[in-house]
Amino acid sequence: MGPEDDPEAYLVTFERVAAVAGWAPDQWAVLLAPYLTGPAQRAYRGLPDDEARVYARVKAAILDAFEVTPETFRRRFRGKVYPPGVRPRAVAQELRDAATRWLQPEHRAPADITEQIVLEQFMHILPTPARA
Repeated sequence: MGPEDDPEAYLVTFERVAAVAGWAPDQWAVLLAPYLTGPAQRAYRGLPDDEARVYARVKAAILDAFEVTPETFRRRFRGKVYPPGVRPRAVAQELRDAATRWLQPEHRAPADITEQIVLEQFMHILPTPARA
C-alpha cells in the first residue's frame, strides 16, 4: 500500500483477493504486512505481537492511523449530495455503504442503532443554545 492509495479500498481489495485465493483468515495479517508502507506500516509495527497476527486488529489499526472511523462515515452519509449525471443506483449504494460503515449493524443491536440516529437528529433540531 503506497502513500497515494485509499486505505479502505486497498483493504477491501486485499480481503476479496484473500477470500478468492482461499487463504485462511488467520493468515491474512501476516500476508498483508509486507505490502504496507508509511502510516499503515507504522500502525502495524505499533501493535503488540499477538495483535499483529489478528487481521481485524491490523485493519482497525490501519484505518485508525488514517482517521477512518464511524464518524468519518457519518459525515459522508449526512453530507452526501446528488451529483449531476450520476446513476441513482450508484448514489443509493454510496449512501448504503456509508450508513453501514457508520452504524455498524453487524456489531450493534437494532435498538442501539435507532437510539443513535434519534439522538443525532434530536441534537440537530435543537436550538443552538440548548445543544450545549
